[in-house]
Amino acid sequence: MTSRPLFSERLFRLLLRLYPRGLRESFSDSMTELFLERLRREGKKAWWTLAKDLVKTWVQHLGAPRRTFAPASSWKSRPAVYLRDLASDFRLGVRLAYRHRRHSLVAVLALAAGVGVATYSFGVYHGTFGRGLPVSQPQRAVHVSAANPSVGRPYMDLRLADYWEIRSAVSGLQDLAAYRSDEVNLASSGRPPQVVEALYTTASLFPLLEASPLLGRTLIEDDHSASASRVAVLSYGLWSSRFESRRDVIGETVTMGGAPAEIVGVMPRHFSFPWFGMQLWLPLPPADQSSPSAEQGVDGVARLAPGAALPTVQSELDALAASLRNVRPQSSEGYELRVCPFAQAYRSATMITQMRLTTWAGGLILLVALANVSNLLLLRGYSRLRELGLRRALGAARGRILRQFLAESAVLAVLGGGLGAFLAWWGLGWYQGQWPDGYVWWIFQMDGPSWAVVVASVLTACGLSGAVPFLHLRRMNLEKLLREESRGNTGSRFSRLGSGFVAVQIGLGGALLFIAALMVQSALNLHTVDYGFAIDDVATARVSLDPNTYADKDDRQAFWDDLLRRAKTLPVVREASLATQLPMIRRGGGTRFAVEGESYPPDRYPIGYRDIVTPEFFATFERSLLRGRGFTAADSANSTPVVIVNEDFVRRYLDEGPVLGRRIRLGGPESESPWMTVIGVAPHMWMDTDVNAFPQGMYIPLAQHDPSSLSVALRVSGRPDDFIEPLRRLLFDMDPNLALHETMSMDRLIYGRTTVYRRTGPQFIAFGLAALLVAVVGLYAVISYMTRTRTAEIGIRMALGAKRPDVLRLILGQGIIPVAAGLLLALATSLYLSRGISRFLFQLDPWDWRVLAATLILLTLTAFLAMTLPALRATRIDPTRALRSE
Repeated sequence: MTSRPLFSERLFRLLLRLYPRGLRESFSDSMTELFLERLRREGKKAWWTLAKDLVKTWVQHLGAPRRTFAPASSWKSRPAVYLRDLASDFRLGVRLAYRHRRHSLVAVLALAAGVGVATYSFGVYHGTFGRGLPVSQPQRAVHVSAANPSVGRPYMDLRLADYWEIRSAVSGLQDLAAYRSDEVNLASSGRPPQVVEALYTTASLFPLLEASPLLGRTLIEDDHSASASRVAVLSYGLWSSRFESRRDVIGETVTMGGAPAEIVGVMPRHFSFPWFGMQLWLPLPPADQSSPSAEQGVDGVARLAPGAALPTVQSELDALAASLRNVRPQSSEGYELRVCPFAQAYRSATMITQMRLTTWAGGLILLVALANVSNLLLLRGYSRLRELGLRRALGAARGRILRQFLAESAVLAVLGGGLGAFLAWWGLGWYQGQWPDGYVWWIFQMDGPSWAVVVASVLTACGLSGAVPFLHLRRMNLEKLLREESRGNTGSRFSRLGSGFVAVQIGLGGALLFIAALMVQSALNLHTVDYGFAIDDVATARVSLDPNTYADKDDRQAFWDDLLRRAKTLPVVREASLATQLPMIRRGGGTRFAVEGESYPPDRYPIGYRDIVTPEFFATFERSLLRGRGFTAADSANSTPVVIVNEDFVRRYLDEGPVLGRRIRLGGPESESPWMTVIGVAPHMWMDTDVNAFPQGMYIPLAQHDPSSLSVALRVSGRPDDFIEPLRRLLFDMDPNLALHETMSMDRLIYGRTTVYRRTGPQFIAFGLAALLVAVVGLYAVISYMTRTRTAEIGIRMALGAKRPDVLRLILGQGIIPVAAGLLLALATSLYLSRGISRFLFQLDPWDWRVLAATLILLTLTAFLAMTLPALRATRIDPTRALRSE
């Protein structure tokens, strides 16, 4: 019976510690007895009354200008007093910011850089992964795909037949639509043929995207019937450019891929799916398990049904996948169906890494800016020790002093946040211009979430930069405050907290500077690297044959031979060739192969890249074979299969023994492909695009294989772009239904291939320079401010005989230790961050010691310069004037 009162008494005394100190010390033991008596009478209500009294007491305490507590009768006038005091604190903050306007300007610019970069980074991430499709409730739009982890394929297209199964069997999905993109040759009367980007899709796509046509209609379910005539829906851009915005285009018949199609609709100006630049929408054919179209690969998009969730839909797909594996046990072993939010479906490893680096960079620069502002306010607080001591002596509450610190930091935070929001708005607009052909949900702009980041950054800056100096200084009691001021050494007291802020600024700024230096070196490599083949005078284009018109292998070979022969006759064309892929332009993945005489585990056959070329390929790019011979007209379909390997292939797979005469076979352990004899060794010509991770590859003669799409390469005398139109007329004379596409010079082709470096590099260079500027200027401001507060001390020292070198060592000694710690932090952070940026570096090791050494040297010099300038200014102080000013 006695345990409960004893527990209540202990709990009550514990809660008393939550009251302000001045009021807590006035409580007596009789108050505890009174509370226990009330607890017996009122029960739990007494605890509720105590909680309300605690909240009310703290509100009155924080709002009181003096350390007194107003009676309850004056509570109604308290809000007006509180607002008046708050306005007074903000006026004081503005006056202090203006009085120290140089250092306030540094703080505002640093905070603007931090808030601007952080908001920009979030805007890029949100615009890429968080926005979703431009429809109502975009969070309910999902992507449906397949996978087969057992064979190393984490992502696969759906089979068209499986799409129809999902549509009928999965109840958690609404408006399920399938689509696949392709290029088709579009021909119409009176105009030359044109290659357009087309999307084969189902009629359910348009209701899902909440899209209505500008003219005519969209696709309907009857368009998927096997007996239905072929129809097409035009984009606004194609309608206005090719059909001159004619409203009578509905019902017109055109030729697409060699087959007639009727135009039934035109979409509005801003409609496009799944990316910008889509020009045509065609109906997908129906499919069942036995039809040839059943194996077509498609993507799926749908909307979650009301009340449905992703885990529930995934369970339904798992059950359906199990039944499909039973129907097709051989071809569907390990086959899975998967669903995810739509905006996450197109995330590549490169894109995820880029977004993470951008977000990390924004956060690091914001931390540098916060450390900068906090350090400046901390030093400013040290310079106000006498003021703070006098306020405490006169009875000022700590809450009031905290409010003044917060008001002063709020002035700087609001100014820096506003300027940072402008920088983020400009940066997102620039980044939007770098992606003219991105996905339709890639919209980078200052919207609600981005403004939320600005507000959160401003509040964080206000709270952190205002509370940290206050919490650090509040540990000094009244006597210590006045003693520090009376000694006149407030400027010399460089606290461990302030040193830590400097180290953080130098360390994080140096890490971002290292990333920026890597990007600069990567950009230099783009312009100085020797690609090893001719790029300045080569024109390229691509031709794709229609499978219906050119169904026979002999017809295709005859067409390629005729095309190459005619291309060589064009004026000032020095050399011409055909190839499935050009240097640095990889199409598709690698192919498995085996070297004769070598044994491999069934799942460990090597993978290399192959390129089907004509004999003139190497001469077109001004390259000669290193060994052996090239292809000739004698290497025909009826002759011995031959192959040319590159030097990287020889180094990895044929390094032992002779190379020429060895035999290679394409395919895995069950391959029936013929053995190909190695007849030559080619130099390195970037078969693995710009990444160059697996450069080994093979070249195979066109006459011994049968591709349906090839690239044309012309080495010319003149501007490469001037030869595209003659080549287009040549192709039109051969077949009016065929069109050139991907027409550009080789240098422009490589420029587009290396776009990832050009888009990523500038922003990280800007991040690094911004971080360095914020860190160094912040260090300069700190040393300068500390030197200014030590004017009297320096004057006394010089009056007592101190020389200028002594004063210089005194000032520099304050910053050497935190700067050294910052350099070590920069080294560790740089090595950690550099691990994830190799994909964005062109021909450069992310741990390049030369770049790292140059970065540390530059960081050291700039930090030394930031400390030396105020130190030199301090050595020019006149002792007489310094003592007179004190």
